[in-house]
Amino acid sequence: MIFSNSKNPFLCLLLTVVVLLSSCHGSTPDTEQVPTDSVLEAEEEFVDSLMLYDDEPEPETADMLFADFFYAFTTDSRYQLQRVSFPLTSAKGDGESMTQAEWKERGAFEPQEFYAVIYDRETDMAAQNDTSVHAVAVDHINLLQQTMDRYHFQRVQGKWMLTDYDAKSITHSPQGSFLEFYSQFANDTLFQRQSIDFPLRLVSEAGDEEEGGETELTEEEWPEFRDQMPLPTSTMTAIDYGQAALSENRKILLMEGLSNSLFVKYKFDRTDGRWQLYEIDF
Repeated sequence: MIFSNSKNPFLCLLLTVVVLLSSCHGSTPDTEQVPTDSVLEAEEEFVDSLMLYDDEPEPETADMLFADFFYAFTTDSRYQLQRVSFPLTSAKGDGESMTQAEWKERGAFEPQEFYAVIYDRETDMAAQNDTSVHAVAVDHINLLQQTMDRYHFQRVQGKWMLTDYDAKSITHSPQGSFLEFYSQFANDTLFQRQSIDFPLRLVSEAGDEEEGGETELTEEEWPEFRDQMPLPTSTMTAIDYGQAALSENRKILLMEGLSNSLFVKYKFDRTDGRWQLYEIDF
């Protein structure tokens, strides 16, 4: 399986994985000494004292694009607490709320490598770079139980804030039909093969140093290729920028990295009530 310009999609994906792994692991010299308990306690007290006087201003760019804010929100626990309106109330208006202590225990927004966005059209992707967007929802989707928690973010006085939350079944989501399909697609390998239009079209977009290209993937090649792809199976974090869910027969599932260059588009269409993956762009 070779591109007309000799660009190998497996190589691109493997390089991405290598970069992610190398950024997460550092080397420790064999001669490094382990601090004693007293030294560790002193270091922790010193760090805590510095945090009390940490008056560094927040980066101005964090409140421009939601993706930039969301990266800071998921990687900095102190910053996260500053951007949640406690007590966090239920959007259902049923009087339920969540305290700061309950929020910490829940641990809903941990650092992650990528998130999802579901679009109907390529043109809708412009919403991600629209600085005038003032309301965004983030869905934590349990694909196995087919439930979701939706968190509502609003720009309040120029700053993104998490204002309320809601829990529901994915069937009540505008993307419910597709999410029900994807839940089975991600977890049932036989159903997955039956839901792919083989040979599957692969499109590699041009980069700074490499040209784009196209090729096809056979059914026999799919398992190895799939193992290198970002396809959530148990849970999915999806961002809703307010894009319209107009089509019931075509979806683009975008997987995008928060702190890396990962950018993969899975394109699905539905014919006679049956969803199929027909193209992957990366």
